[in-house]
Amino acid sequence: MSQQRKGDCIFYRRDDVQVASEDVASVFTWLKTWEIAAPLKAYSHLAKDEGTSEERDFTLQLIKDLRQPVYDSRAVWIRKCPASEQFLDAWREERDRCTCDGGCDLPFLRALWRVKPLILALPVSFIV
Repeated sequence: MSQQRKGDCIFYRRDDVQVASEDVASVFTWLKTWEIAAPLKAYSHLAKDEGTSEERDFTLQLIKDLRQPVYDSRAVWIRKCPASEQFLDAWREERDRCTCDGGCDLPFLRALWRVKPLILALPVSFIV
C-alpha cells in the first residue's frame, strides 16, 4: 500500500493500482468539501455480487439492501477530521472480521454505513 500526503489529506493506493497524477491532484482539491473519496467498482457490480454469502448476510443486516454500488477501496483519499478517523477505525474493524479471501469491499461499505462520512463517489475510470 502506498501513501501520498498533501496538507491534512492522504491518498492510499494499492501498489498494483494506477491513478493519473492529474486525478490524484484534483481529488486532493475536492477534499476541501468532502471527507473521503473513492472510485466506484464497475457500475454493474453491486454489494449483492461482492464477497462470500456469509459476508453478504452480515452486510445485509446492517444496510438492509444489497442493491447498492460498491466502492473500490484500492484507491481512497481521506481528509483528516473526526469523521474520517472514526471511519478508518470502523474500516479496520470490518476488515479484521471479514472472512473473504482477497479483495472484498464489503468491509469498506459497512464502515461507511456505520460512520456516514461525507464521501465523494468517483467514476470507475479513476483507476487506470
